[in-house]
Amino acid sequence: MRPMTKIVTFSDIRAAKTVSDYLFVNQVENEISRDSSGFTICIADKQKFARAEQLISEFLSNPLDEKYMGASWQRSQIDDFETHYTQHKQHGLVRFWRRSGWFTKLSSSLLVFIFILQLIGFHPWLYHYLSFPTYLHQIELYQIYRLVTPALMHGDWLHLLMNLGLWLWLIGHLETERKVSFLLGLSLFAALLAHLLEASFTTSAFIGLSGVVCGVLSYVWLAGKRKNLEYVYFPDVVFWSSSALILLGFIEPFGIKVANWAHIGGLVAGILFAYFEPIKKPS
Repeated sequence: MRPMTKIVTFSDIRAAKTVSDYLFVNQVENEISRDSSGFTICIADKQKFARAEQLISEFLSNPLDEKYMGASWQRSQIDDFETHYTQHKQHGLVRFWRRSGWFTKLSSSLLVFIFILQLIGFHPWLYHYLSFPTYLHQIELYQIYRLVTPALMHGDWLHLLMNLGLWLWLIGHLETERKVSFLLGLSLFAALLAHLLEASFTTSAFIGLSGVVCGVLSYVWLAGKRKNLEYVYFPDVVFWSSSALILLGFIEPFGIKVANWAHIGGLVAGILFAYFEPIKKPS
């Protein structure tokens, strides 16, 4: 075990993880240890102590600067403390699952449960009760839920895993900063607008969570730019690249039909949700 030098202690694991990522990006290797005073960042190379102090001072003077969330993005994750200090590396969906809150886990479990029901022969029954109404003007009041429930069904394992991975990653991070009621409202609004656009411009025969995922993606991007999120960040280049891929879907370059208007509707929903959200006052 290498001797470590303590350099700073935070009471909040998220702040400690952000600083740790920023140090790593600037070639200062470090570890987070837990003690009675909080979460302590330690470095092994004493020659980099002065450099580490300088970088930490930059953070303390302006902790909301986008470059710190950008550093966390480069490190590819904002892990919880257990994942960071145990040296037990989790990968893919397992890693996302471990750090997720109960809303993320419950909603993801529901998606998997419904897909299993589809596989074992209940798809016709589920589609009858959960699909978008063929004729919107004929929908009964008690069927209003069908405007959003197509998001709960998926066509195959690849369809499910792609959406589930993005959902766990995006909503799992967002759950660290937003209440469940907010997450539910954002998800329902994104599903509603995504499904209405898809049904209006193409067909009502669609399923999948991708419209909702696009809504969460665009919300995180704009809310981050407006400084309404402290620890969740989505870089411009990634957002615009994702948007370009969504637009590319309209020409079906690989002959694969996707719910393009649902994706557009989700993006718009997330942007509207973030735009009309009151700006947080700096603490």
